Amino acid sequence: IFFTGRPEAYIRTYLCAGGNRYYDIDEHSETSTEDCNEYIRTVSENKNVALSDKCRELLVEKSQYSLNYLGFFLEEHRGCGMIEDVREIDNAPSTIYGYYTKQLHKYFTEAGKLEFFRERVRPIISVIVAAKRPLTEDDICAIIGIGKTALADIVRDATPLFIKRGNRVLLYHDAMKE
Repeated sequence: IFFTGRPEAYIRTYLCAGGNRYYDIDEHSETSTEDCNEYIRTVSENKNVALSDKCRELLVEKSQYSLNYLGFFLEEHRGCGMIEDVREIDNAPSTIYGYYTKQLHKYFTEAGKLEFFRERVRPIISVIVAAKRPLTEDDICAIIGIGKTALADIVRDATPLFIKRGNRVLLYHDAMKE
């Protein structure tokens, strides 16, 4: 699981796979219809899924130019052939956060850790989201009422969600706040 709207290395792998053409992508520019259309064209070939022009246009708009959203959609529809019915686009999660929620639920359910997430991870996420500044391990431990060893274990076991910078615990990506 990764949390970024424009994972540059991943994008380059797909967009440059068709030939020797170097495709210049600004991972911080999240408004390129050209990037999105090229990404859909390239990735859909590998996943045996295609979109009508109208569906592709609606999907790009709905994705808010998030290549990650597009990747989730195309993976979810792998092998289904041509998508011409706009209801398929309408039925997709309304934002990338809907896909994140589905992915997190799937990750913790398959790992048998749904209760772990609800009881141990969610409180840490809530504290980090509510904070006005990045929190140290000591801050989080004091607020939640757990020891540093317990916090370290939770952060390690929920690696896709957290990143440590020095003695601070951060969400892997700001999009998780949603």
